[in-house]
Amino acid sequence: MTSTIEMLARRTTCASRLSRVQFDTTDNSNEETLVHSQDEADSTDEVGYGQANATYQDAIWSNYATSVGNALSGVPSGTPESALLQYYASIALDESNQVSTDGSDLVNEETQISGQEVTLGDETEAALVGQTNADDAAQQTEMGTLLSEEVQAVKNADADLTQAVGSGADAQAAYQTSVADAVAQFYQDKAAASQTHDNAVAAAMAAQVKGDASNWVAYLENNITLDQLNAENAADSDTMNAAVQAARVAELGGYGDAEITEATTIGTAEVTLATAQGADEVGLAGDEAQVADTLTGETVSAQETLGGAIADENTTDAETVAGDESDTTTNEGTEENSTEQGLAGEEVTTAGNLAGAQADYAIAVAQILAAAATGLSQADPSDGQAAFDALYADGYVTWLTDLKASFVADASGVAQAAATDEENLLAADVNLADQEAAANVNYVDGESPQAAQESDTLAQEGDGYTTATIGEKPNAGQSQN
Repeated sequence: MTSTIEMLARRTTCASRLSRVQFDTTDNSNEETLVHSQDEADSTDEVGYGQANATYQDAIWSNYATSVGNALSGVPSGTPESALLQYYASIALDESNQVSTDGSDLVNEETQISGQEVTLGDETEAALVGQTNADDAAQQTEMGTLLSEEVQAVKNADADLTQAVGSGADAQAAYQTSVADAVAQFYQDKAAASQTHDNAVAAAMAAQVKGDASNWVAYLENNITLDQLNAENAADSDTMNAAVQAARVAELGGYGDAEITEATTIGTAEVTLATAQGADEVGLAGDEAQVADTLTGETVSAQETLGGAIADENTTDAETVAGDESDTTTNEGTEENSTEQGLAGEEVTTAGNLAGAQADYAIAVAQILAAAATGLSQADPSDGQAAFDALYADGYVTWLTDLKASFVADASGVAQAAATDEENLLAADVNLADQEAAANVNYVDGESPQAAQESDTLAQEGDGYTTATIGEKPNAGQSQN
């Protein structure tokens, strides 16, 4: 009787340990905060670099415009030198204005795109944390369910054990202790396998997020093309999927090893118990085997529920991340189109201004030459050639003045045509990126449920095999003759 009481105390302690198992989600939140901080820092660096470059370019042209203006102030008007300096001053002013406006547009675009990247990183990491926490909650639920079943199994076994107290009591106690220890070890091994799986999946997804962010930075800095960006992101996705699949295979292997260890330990205990008890314990051995079989069946059911919950959460996470990436691609494309339109407008305006400055310079030079020709003609009215040259010079000034509007319009038209081509090319690239992102969403929406269904099917097949094995197993201690 003393050994029986000790055995009951040990089993109660084991059940108490199981009931206190909790999963810690603190690391998940810390990882989410770290990823956000890193993305924010990268965004700040990119925007700051763009602003510094814009300020530098603006300062160069502003200083040049000031220098030309200072030089022009010291030159008499109506001279070729003043006309040339006026032409340079006009160009410098137009370039300075364009550089300032373009810099502002580019910095604004960089700010918007960087913000989108930070948001995408937050959403992806949040989805990953949500998946990990949901998986842990499902695991905790499974353990809670099986704990109550184990407690009931212990109570049933205790009732049977009470009837057999006597010469086989110590052997029965040892058997029950082995069973309880085996079950406890099974849950510990299973929980460890699940935790390893969660950590591997989280690491794989975090690596993908960092890889995608790095690829986007390289793309935005023009270090890689859009096709290379898409190829790099696809490679990162394939690597993540392979890591997740490998983690799942390892987890299933860990489950199998835990079940084998549990079954081996319990089987050995059953043989030892049957041998020690002899004929008097045959009935008790049969009862205990039935309890173990019932608990195993309940374990199979709980595992199937857990597998379904994890598969569904994986599906939801994949679909959420794909949708976030598609939205980010669309938003960034909109920003790129808007910026390109602004830059193109500035290019057209600057082209017209530069053409106007060139025309003004040509007219100013022609006016100087016309004034000189008029002076020569007036000095000697009898000189017919001088009079002709004066009339020709005045007519040339008039012709250039009349031609200015057409010259400016032609330059603006050429610039507008080039700008339209650039806008169309960018729009095509953005549309292609949107189509690829949408195709990825469709693929994930179709592939993830299929993967979840395959996982459920594998779990059901394994459950069927375990159930069939239980049904075929002979009662412990029963004669095989």
